[in-house]
Amino acid sequence: NTSSDPRLKERVQDLPASGVYIDSLRPVEWRWKEDGTYGAGFLATEFAVVNPRAVTGEEDAVDASGKPVYMQLDASTPETIAHIVAELQSLRRRVQALEG
Repeated sequence: NTSSDPRLKERVQDLPASGVYIDSLRPVEWRWKEDGTYGAGFLATEFAVVNPRAVTGEEDAVDASGKPVYMQLDASTPETIAHIVAELQSLRRRVQALEG
């Protein structure tokens, strides 16, 4: 869990531009080099451009021995989920208006 108590926050307002956030993400699929199994999600380097707090590590980092230090990604951050929900709500309102 993360701290979400309203008493910790100020200037609370509706989330703008959720569509821009969503459109900036590039969902991809791949095969893992290690065993060829299927994967789907995001590339950490690309996700970091949209939400840097969701990514740890640095691109192409290596340790003192020259071994790769891989980037980590948490696509389920509260910020990302909030943008997804805001965009879904916006789309639902638009569909409702069209279906009238």
